[in-house]
Amino acid sequence: MRPAPDPENRHRTAKAAKNAKRTKNTSFHILLCECYRIKPVLKVLKVPIDKKAVSPSNGSELMSEMVYHRKETAMTVNSLMQKRSAIKPDTLIVGVDLAKFHHVARTLVPGGAIGRPLEFSNSREGFLALSAEIEARRPTPASAVIVGLESTGVYWINLARWLTEHGCQVVQVSGLYVHRAKELTDNSRGTSDGKDALLIADLVAQGKYLGFVRHAGVLADLRQLVGLRQRLVHERAARYNLLHQSVDLLFPEFVTVFRDVTGLSARRVLRCFPTPAAALAHPPDEMRRLLSEDGRVRVSVAKLALLQAAAQQSIGAREGTAGMEYALNDTLQQLDSFDARVRQVEAEIGRLLPQVDETPILTSLVGQMTAAIILGETGGLKQYRCAAAVLKLAGLNLYQISSGQYCGNRHISQMGRPLLRQALYFAVLQHTHPGTPLYPYYAELLRRGKPKPVALIALCCRLVRLLYALVRDGRCYSAQPPEKNRQTLAV
Repeated sequence: MRPAPDPENRHRTAKAAKNAKRTKNTSFHILLCECYRIKPVLKVLKVPIDKKAVSPSNGSELMSEMVYHRKETAMTVNSLMQKRSAIKPDTLIVGVDLAKFHHVARTLVPGGAIGRPLEFSNSREGFLALSAEIEARRPTPASAVIVGLESTGVYWINLARWLTEHGCQVVQVSGLYVHRAKELTDNSRGTSDGKDALLIADLVAQGKYLGFVRHAGVLADLRQLVGLRQRLVHERAARYNLLHQSVDLLFPEFVTVFRDVTGLSARRVLRCFPTPAAALAHPPDEMRRLLSEDGRVRVSVAKLALLQAAAQQSIGAREGTAGMEYALNDTLQQLDSFDARVRQVEAEIGRLLPQVDETPILTSLVGQMTAAIILGETGGLKQYRCAAAVLKLAGLNLYQISSGQYCGNRHISQMGRPLLRQALYFAVLQHTHPGTPLYPYYAELLRRGKPKPVALIALCCRLVRLLYALVRDGRCYSAQPPEKNRQTLAV
C-alpha cells in the first residue's frame, strides 16, 4: 500500500523547484546583461527582469561582481595599451640593474638588436658613459628613449634625476616583476646583472612598468621631512613599550592611579618616584613640592595619596631595582628627546606647507599633517591623470581572485605606500561622526549592511576622489555646490 504523502515534504519540494527556476532565470538575465551590456535590452525583448539579479544597489552581489570584473578588465587593458602605444618601432629602451657602487645597463630596440651589457660606476663619469652609450645606440636623433630602473633602495634616485634632466623618460620596474620573469628568458633560475638588465628592458617593451613622479622643490623637502617624522614616531612608540615594561616590573600598581603612563604628568612622577619605596619616602604634600621644582605640576595631593596607598600593596620587583631605575630614567630622557625632535620637524613642515599651492585646498578637508603626508608621498595631486592613479599609489585599489566557478572576495592590494594609506585611514576616522562632510556617505554604507572596516576603506577612496577633484578644479571644500553647478542642481 502506498504511504500517504507528507505535506511538509511536498512543500519543501515545491520550494526547491521554485528556487531552481529562479536561479535559471537569474543566470539567463545575467547572460543577457553581459552580452548586451545594457539593462534596457531586457525590456525591449520583453523578458521579466529580476531586480535582485541585475541591480547591485539592493544588496545582490551577482551583477555587481560582473560589472566589477568588466570594469577592472577594461581599466587594465586600457592602461597596458596606453603604455605600449608610447613605445614606437624606433624607440630605444634601456634597462638598468642597480647596485651601490656599479650599475649594469642593456639597450633594446623593439624588433631590433639587443646591446651588450654596459657596466658603469655610480658617479658622474659613469653617468656620462651611460649617456654616450644611449646616444650611440639611438636609431635616429629624434628617437625617444625610455629607461627602466629597478627600484632598489635609494640607489636609483640620483640616476633617475640625471636621466630626466638629460631628456630621457624614466620608468620604474618592480623588483617582484623581475624576480618572477627570470625563468622566462632561458628556462633557468640563474641570475646575473646582465640578465636582470635585459629582463627590465624587455618588461618595459611589454608595457609592464610603473610611472615615475619626480619630487621637486618644496615637495622634495616635504617628502624627506615626512619620512623623518614617521621614523621618529616609530622610535618613540618603541620607547613607550619600554616604559610600560619598566613600570610593570618596578611599580605594577602605578597604572591604577595614572591610566596613561606615557602622559607628561605620569612621566614626571616616575622620574621622581620610580619605585614603591620612593613613593612612600615622603608625604603627599612633600611629593607635590618636589614635583613642582621641575615646573608646573598637574597632579593633585589626593592623587598622590592614592599612589602611596597603591605603593603599600605593591608586588613590584625587589632585586635588580637599581638597574631597572637606571633603564627607566634613560627611557624617560629618550622620550623627552623624541618629543622635542618631533616638534621641531613638525614646525619645519608647517613652515614649508604654505609654499605649496595645493595646501589650502587639502587643509579645507583634512588636517595640516595629513596634507603634508599626502603632498610628500604623492608629489602633488596635479601630477596624476585621475584619482584612480592616486588610489593605486596608496594601495587602495581593489583586486579579486576568481577562476572558473570560484569567485573570491574583493580586497585592497596594499601594494602602494603604507604611510599614505595610513594617513588617509586616520583622516577618515574623523569623518565617522555626525556633522562631518563624509558622514552621510559612511552612514549610508552602514545602513546597507556593510561592515565598518569595509565602510572605512570605501570612505578612504571617497576622500581621495574628493581631494583630487578639489585640486583639479582649484577650489577649497564647501558644503555648497560650485557656482557653475548650482543652476543645474536647482533645475
